[in-house]
Amino acid sequence: MSAASVTIELRDAGAKNTRMTVAVGTTEVLVPIATPMGVAATVAYRPSGEYCDDGVEIWRSHVYGTNTSLTPL
Repeated sequence: MSAASVTIELRDAGAKNTRMTVAVGTTEVLVPIATPMGVAATVAYRPSGEYCDDGVEIWRSHVYGTNTSLTPL
């Protein structure tokens, strides 16, 4: 890892407890969530202000827009 990158840990949704490296200053990461049928969705993760015991910043899933109601399939 270079000085221009940082390790984060994704929580929630399909990437639960996954660590990855991002550029310093990144404010959002888009992660495709795969299913046996292909990619089901893309989840946005943003910094939560929380940290793991080892100091790695925790990012949590974020819902876009203001309509959070579920639509029956």
